[in-house]
Order: sequence, then structure tokens, then C-alpha cells
Amino acid sequence: LGDRHRDTLRSISCMGWLLKKMGQLEEARPLLEEAMQAQRETLGDRHPDNLSSIYNLADLLEKQGKITEAIPLFTEELEGCVSLHGMAHEETRGSAKHLVELLRNSDQRDEAEALAAKYGVCNDDSDDDSDDDEATSNNDDSDDSANNGNN
Repeated sequence: LGDRHRDTLRSISCMGWLLKKMGQLEEARPLLEEAMQAQRETLGDRHPDNLSSIYNLADLLEKQGKITEAIPLFTEELEGCVSLHGMAHEETRGSAKHLVELLRNSDQRDEAEALAAKYGVCNDDSDDDSDDDEATSNNDDSDDSANNGNN
């Protein structure tokens, strides 16, 4: 198939995703970075496979505590979801909720509140935590289906 074929890139991404889920974050990062960069080059920035790779790398960086590296990727993934699905789509709103929570937790409240207002999500700290968990699980579910080839 070749090293830049869509199926090859999806396999690389899946291996990175699996290593991430197994807690092998250092081993996962180069695979997720390779998949994301190659998908950018071959599929484009807004292709669903690339958006999944962007999210997976951002999630890994968040898990590693590298929030300042994760936020721009989560932002890019959110913008891609808006382009692909629109602002009201469940996946877009889940991405927005996750990013708002991450911004709040990293003391970027002004950015968080502006984003919350723009997307109509997480308007204050009194939001039920289960909504935030649901937002993350929505993205995880979409990653699972994207990485398992169920798109």
C-alpha cells in the first residue's frame, strides 16, 4: 500500500491510540505525530481521519501534563469539527466542552468563558461534571469508531 496510503496511516494512528490507552505515552507520541503529519499532507487538515489524529495527540499531551502543547491542537480539532459538522453538532459541542474545561483548569478563564459563550456550553462552574465526562466520552467514542474504520 505504501507508507502514505490512507490505510497505512490509519494503522499507524491506531497503534499510537492503542499504546496511549495502555498508558505507554512516550511510545505512543511518535506514532501519533507521524500519523497526524502524514494525514495533513495526504488527506488535508479537515479530513475526519486527521481530526481524530489531532485529537488523539492532544489527548496524549494532556495526559502527559503538556497542556500548553495540547490546547492549540484541541483548538484546531474544534475548528475542524465546526468546518466539517457545524457548531450545533454533538461532536463539535463535545470538543468545545472539553476545551472549555481544559482552559478553565489551566487558569485561562477569560478564554474559557469566551469559548463557552460562543458555543453555548459550560456557561459556569455549576455545570454537572457528568456533562464534561460525556463530552470527553463522545470524543473517545468518535476516536474509537474512526480508529476502527467504522466511519
